[in-house]
Amino acid sequence: MNINVIELLLQNIGKIGFGRDKSIGNGCFTVIKHEEVKIKSHKKANAYMTLGPSAITDVQNYNKENCFYKTFVKYGRLGGTFSIGEGCKPFKAPILMMESGAILTPIEFDNNKQYVGSSLRSITALSEKIVHQAYAPIVKVFIDQE
Repeated sequence: MNINVIELLLQNIGKIGFGRDKSIGNGCFTVIKHEEVKIKSHKKANAYMTLGPSAITDVQNYNKENCFYKTFVKYGRLGGTFSIGEGCKPFKAPILMMESGAILTPIEFDNNKQYVGSSLRSITALSEKIVHQAYAPIVKVFIDQE
């Protein structure tokens, strides 16, 4: 995806709002400028550090002795027509997530990987189409495993 498409997408998101309080008029922003930032990975990288909250479902692919994270419970809300009307429950099921800065050491390190996480389903009885995107971008880091 080129930078012009990304900027257009961000401008559109900024117009309608972003985040939990967008339904009450918050979360609007304007893209003023953009610039490329190069994030260098450690030369001997063997683990990932998350740059946002996330949830992984492929836990068997990680070395649990060398994963370090704090968890929190996310109480997500539904938006749009799912959150209004008689009998509607505007909340998703609670989700256990990892805070930003989690260190995940995979069994097989992939230097091309750009994010971790998963799309969580079955988070409300209203519709199977409703999901929670629990992905986070990563930085490759080195963890001494001895």
